[in-house]
Formats: sequence, C-alpha cells, structure tokens
Amino acid sequence: TIGSVAPVRLRQSRTTNGILVLLAAHGIPEPDAVGYATALMWMLLDGSSTDVTEITVVTDDHTAPIAAALPGWNVRSVADTDVDVLQADAARLFASPTLAACTLAHARRTPLTFLPPLGSTQSDLFDRVRHVLPVPVAGDGSSDPEIPWTRLEPETDDLRGAQRVARLVRQLTLAPW
Repeated sequence: TIGSVAPVRLRQSRTTNGILVLLAAHGIPEPDAVGYATALMWMLLDGSSTDVTEITVVTDDHTAPIAAALPGWNVRSVADTDVDVLQADAARLFASPTLAACTLAHARRTPLTFLPPLGSTQSDLFDRVRHVLPVPVAGDGSSDPEIPWTRLEPETDDLRGAQRVARLVRQLTLAPW
C-alpha cells in the first residue's frame, strides 16, 4: 500500500458535464494505441448516458494519430493540459490503470472507472489496485459504485509519527550551534 501526497480538492464545477478520458499509451506501438483508442471510444459511446459531444481525451503519447482516428473529438496531450481542471469540470472520469489516475480521483474523492488495461504494466497495476479498491471497469456492465477511498487513508498513528519527525526537525533547525 502506498499513500498519495495530493491534497484533497473539494472544488467541483457546478456545471459538470461530459466525459474525461485519461489514456496512457506510452511504450505502446502507435498502431496498437490508435486501434485501442478507436475501439474504446465506440465502447464509451455505446454505454454513455452523458452528452457524447463533450468527450475529452488526454493522452501521453501518439496524440496526433489518436486525434486523427477520432475526428471531431477533443484530443489533447497531457503535457499541454491541466488535467485537474478538466476533471473538476467532467461528470465522468475514465482512465487507464495508472497511479496518477488513482491519485487524481482520490484527491477529489470522485468516482473512477478504469479502462481495460493496455499492456503488461497496466495489467499488473490493474490487478494490484483492484485487490485493494473495487474500481469498476469500462465495458463490464457494472454500475459506478462509490469507491471507499478511506481504505487509502493513513492510520492516525502514521500521522502522529510524521508529526514527531517534523517536531524533531524543527528543534534541530532552531538549536544553537
């Protein structure tokens, strides 16, 4: 188990709409990533109750080919995008199984739906996270359960230990030499 360092973000846009898709394609060959994105988008269209004109796809690799395969959709590179702002405005979050996606959803305490894993690294992380949290998977027909984010919260003893260390560091920095 690992903890996230992201502060809790309580702000959610009053006009949440659309879908935010975080697609991790780094290290995946371009044809595989484009084919996956195309199949994924059709799957999301079939199962979406949200206005499909408001789908934003943020990817970390192969941005131009994926955008060409999804004409008329908002495809962005993660390097040029504030994902936190997009997530605050989105009604639904679909993401590749990555620690960044888990941290983002955990910080805002919002529902998260995993995309089917793409590659062995995502499959491994997918299995590990699903062992701890019941994150639904796009296309498996499950509803969106409330994810018990409290399972990831540190124990109170952990916080007291951190406070002891911080107090010791303060004492050492203020001690006369």
